[in-house]
Amino acid sequence: MRVLLATDTLPTPPRGGLDLHVSELIDALPALGVTIQVVPLTSFHLAQALRESTPDIVHFHSLQGLSPKLPQVAKRHGASVVWTLHDFLALCPRTHLHDALRRPCAGPRGGLACGPCFGGIRRLIGPPAYTRRYRAMRASLAACDRLIAPSQFVRDVFVSEGVDSESLSVIAPAVRAPASAARAPNPGARPRFVYAGDLRRSKGIGLLVRSMNELQRECELVVHGGAPAHPAPRERDLEEELRAGSKGRAIRYQGRYAPEALPSLLDGALALVVPSLVRESFGRTANEALLCGVPVIVPDEGGLAEQVEPGVNGLLFEAGNARSLAQAMKRMVREGEAMSSRDWKTGDASWPEAPHLDGEIQRLVDLYGACL
Repeated sequence: MRVLLATDTLPTPPRGGLDLHVSELIDALPALGVTIQVVPLTSFHLAQALRESTPDIVHFHSLQGLSPKLPQVAKRHGASVVWTLHDFLALCPRTHLHDALRRPCAGPRGGLACGPCFGGIRRLIGPPAYTRRYRAMRASLAACDRLIAPSQFVRDVFVSEGVDSESLSVIAPAVRAPASAARAPNPGARPRFVYAGDLRRSKGIGLLVRSMNELQRECELVVHGGAPAHPAPRERDLEEELRAGSKGRAIRYQGRYAPEALPSLLDGALALVVPSLVRESFGRTANEALLCGVPVIVPDEGGLAEQVEPGVNGLLFEAGNARSLAQAMKRMVREGEAMSSRDWKTGDASWPEAPHLDGEIQRLVDLYGACL
């Protein structure tokens, strides 16, 4: 089976979750009998690769900033086409189905809602352009033999937009299971929460720092992360807000970390907090924490919420609400020991099994086989 993995950037060195996932596929699929070729996404490079290697399947991972007609290009060359919908780019130019104020969008309405959402002069000239964009993206979705959603949340949104439910499978971009669980908190130590991610407003780090105002000094927050990698802009105004909001609080900033270091950063942590202000399609950092046996606190919407059984392996809070997040953190301080699968308690057989890379890879290979 020959598969061409088509992505907007080459995955070396990895810049973020999508690139890491593609790198993991490149490493894992050959052992399952899949020959992999990676090609940067332009119409020219894709057509050239299709002529030279004649792959059985072309698997798209992102069309950000690229022609929506690339799936049709692959189809014309006789390949089966798979597209993993890592976000809502096919429906929303902002990718997350949120407006400029990060409020959830009810839907593109065939593209008519997109022009006003972008504001300015586009209020007048936007609707025709965005209706054309919507139709082009829908044609690309229809050209695919199979579509993959990273969560049931994403699948439900696309089905509500009229995408054929039979073509949509849920396969999580899960991480590889760690060799061992994270180390338990030291008895009597001050409870420690961990944030691991970019210092972006959309990731909710400002919300998390505000929530610490209600916890006084009964716990501490350790922030692992820094300015987002290029080409995302550095948010200096947010960084200034974080500095001001952290004064006098038990908050430590540790800077950027290597992705493979996350399990060690979770050693001794009471919980990982993922306070995102957008409806995430999955959440690889939360997935890795759960695989390490560490509870997570996440918003009550989107793909993140699907990973949590409240009171069992974590807690939910009202999305965007700092007080609700603080209340969840306080509850975690009281009850967190019961929400861990690590040896520092007795281990809980009811701890839900988190998806992991090996299991999801096999499901992907089975889907490839169904396309042939």
